[in-house]
Amino acid sequence: MHFSKGLEFPIVFISGLGYLPHQDSQLQQEARLLYVEMTRATDRLTLTYHRASDFVTKVVSSVEQVLKIAVVGLNMRKTNHYGSSVPKL
Repeated sequence: MHFSKGLEFPIVFISGLGYLPHQDSQLQQEARLLYVEMTRATDRLTLTYHRASDFVTKVVSSVEQVLKIAVVGLNMRKTNHYGSSVPKL
């Protein structure tokens, strides 16, 4: 993934989050690399893990926060101040 910076893909799968960070790596470096990996996806991102870790807990929490913000933003754009749908242009 180090060489994927600047590239984009419609579908990205990232597996094995439970193994991060590697024993010889620092948490911040692993988080930065994961961020680069995640932002390569243009349409669909799939993250998998089979064992829990502090890193996985932080990633899941962060993703949930981003999704909540995105859903709220989407809902705000779809409705006007009176709660009715905004017509599509």
